Amino acid sequence: MLRKNGGTKVRYIPPHYHNANADVESSHRLIEDEFYSRKPISSKEDFLTKASTYQFYFNFMRKK
Repeated sequence: MLRKNGGTKVRYIPPHYHNANADVESSHRLIEDEFYSRKPISSKEDFLTKASTYQFYFNFMRKK
């Protein structure tokens, strides 16, 4: 089920689909290790620039 929420779409995990949360947790762990733990962020603009660059890397360049 999708629901609009402030311009974003929220997708809920269906009942009895236990492995779905593991996929989310794995991606959060990768982002924590590869993005947040690397270099300090000095400003909002710095964060947005680094986040945009990392998002492109994560989605298109990173080996799976």
